[in-house]
Amino acid sequence: MISRSAKRSFLGAFFGLLTLVILLAIVNLFFAALERERRAEEERATLRPPETLTHQVTTRDFSEQRFYGARLQPWQEAQIAAEVEGRILEIHTERGASVNEGQPLLNQDDTLTRWQKIALEASLESAKTQKDEFARRLREATELAERRAIPGTEKEAAQAQVDIQEREIRRLEAEIGQLDEMLERHTLKAPFAGIIGERRVDLGDRMAPGQTAFTLVDRNRLRVVFRVSEREYEYFVPETMIEIEVTSRPGKWKEAKILHRAPATEGNKAGFRIEAVLPNHENPLPAGGTARVRAELQTWQNLPFIPAPAVRFEGSQTMVEIRTEDTVELKEVSLGPEIDGVYPVYAGLESGETVLIR
Repeated sequence: MISRSAKRSFLGAFFGLLTLVILLAIVNLFFAALERERRAEEERATLRPPETLTHQVTTRDFSEQRFYGARLQPWQEAQIAAEVEGRILEIHTERGASVNEGQPLLNQDDTLTRWQKIALEASLESAKTQKDEFARRLREATELAERRAIPGTEKEAAQAQVDIQEREIRRLEAEIGQLDEMLERHTLKAPFAGIIGERRVDLGDRMAPGQTAFTLVDRNRLRVVFRVSEREYEYFVPETMIEIEVTSRPGKWKEAKILHRAPATEGNKAGFRIEAVLPNHENPLPAGGTARVRAELQTWQNLPFIPAPAVRFEGSQTMVEIRTEDTVELKEVSLGPEIDGVYPVYAGLESGETVLIR
């Protein structure tokens, strides 16, 4: 067995070694901290304060351009409906076809109306024959009355028969005119040039008045609709031109003319509604798509411009710092609206001055 004195010697040696290790670790940490502090001091000694950025004022021409998202809508849409009752005998167009203004689209059965017209035309011819006979009798009665061979009442009676027959002729002619108009209504025609969007009837169908046969979309022109802010509203004057880039054809800009600007906002929709017309004859664009509007709002000529970070707003004053050879001074300026990070300077600065950017 190990004696008690040996155990004490072993434990003493162990704790002594442990104490030495701890002391060495503390010393190592101390010198490592000193080294880090030395390196930090060296780095701080090499650092330099940031140089103040400056901007030398120059004058130039500048245009404010703005881009807006827009929708392309059909200029006109129509639902072409039957005006009279009748069975469809002919259909002259199909969905997706291009039609011209006044082009027939379908014909309805007009047999009954034509028979009615034939009957009225026969009555009209008979009425005209009777009128000729009554007119002959009137001429004879007039001659006899002038020679006092017959009483004047017979002449008046003959005149009344002629007048009655003339009224009958006018009535028949009016009814025939109404039938001609009704015959026209049996043919549905395109009210304007466009594309047939939908066909809702088939050959042989019997149509009732007001029943829709086709939908027609005017694609020769497109309506460009977008919204602008209150500040920008004044620049969108009717009859002025803007540029349109259709989403499906990037990089191809087309000119459109502003036709209307809303005098007020619409409910909870932000901004004022602007409408322009885009010609759509060559390589037509589909309606319902989206586009980007590019508009030049205003142009400045020979004006100074300064970066937005150079401007300081102090209460109601707008200030910039001007650096001369020896000093820095504050100077009040009059600015226009911020445009893409710069301000046009209306007054207060001259070309060649240097402003500080903090």
